[in-house]
Amino acid sequence: MWRYSRAANQTANIATPVYQDGKVFYTSAYDTGAALLGLTAKNGVVEAKEIYFTRNMQNHHGGVVLIDGYLYGFNNAILTCMEFATGSVLWRDRSVGKGALTYADGHLYILGEDNMVGLAVATPKGYQEKGRFQIEDRRPGQLGASGGERRPVVHPQSADTRGITTYGPSRDGRLNRRARGRRF
Repeated sequence: MWRYSRAANQTANIATPVYQDGKVFYTSAYDTGAALLGLTAKNGVVEAKEIYFTRNMQNHHGGVVLIDGYLYGFNNAILTCMEFATGSVLWRDRSVGKGALTYADGHLYILGEDNMVGLAVATPKGYQEKGRFQIEDRRPGQLGASGGERRPVVHPQSADTRGITTYGPSRDGRLNRRARGRRF
């Protein structure tokens, strides 16, 4: 197996790597960055060669998605689009603040730490938000990035085109669905 520690940190490496065409992209936060590596296998041994390293994608826990040659993810609290092959940043936007995202039907479904949900077109041409709404249910006692109460970040899931479903604890501690089938 291969080893590459430049885009890793000593605290937590959470984002799932993205693989395509013999290349793997991975990223971590805590003042680290991201890298694209080219992988080659010879005689049962996999070698990794750095294609680029960038500090323009320091993803904490929200992951990145690869769509048509472009990566979308949070560089700390800034939603960022970058070219997979080169690492060139095409756009950055504060969007819903630090959060997580997923992709379906040409759109980015975005969930911010402060329970703001957004829908944006997945395009390298610029941030194009189609709508947003606030999830009102909050857990008492936890502070979000803006100082308000919040619940832990839950990654958005997309299973069909009817809407977005997230899961999180309710006020009584049970697991509840949030924003089920919500339209933008």
